[in-house]
Amino acid sequence: MNTATPKESFAKLEEEFLAFESSMSTLSHDGRNRVGAIYGFAKLMKNGIAGPVTESQSHFLDIILRNCDQLVYLIARFAEQPTENSQYVGKHKQL
Repeated sequence: MNTATPKESFAKLEEEFLAFESSMSTLSHDGRNRVGAIYGFAKLMKNGIAGPVTESQSHFLDIILRNCDQLVYLIARFAEQPTENSQYVGKHKQL
């Protein structure tokens, strides 16, 4: 049986939401860092910094670079999605 008051329940929900939001922020940041590293190394290879690149290798590096761009876009879209309840966080203090 739940004996928490509505205010206590809302405070707990707010705490859980803020923890979730923080986790999503960390996930977004870490994801962009890793994709950025892969993109940077692929770009260096494509530019011949590590030695000559064959036409076939260049084609595959283009695929890697394009997929990195798509991943960064998806991560950004995911991170920027407002959550359904974000408008209510912090509002209970006004009630």
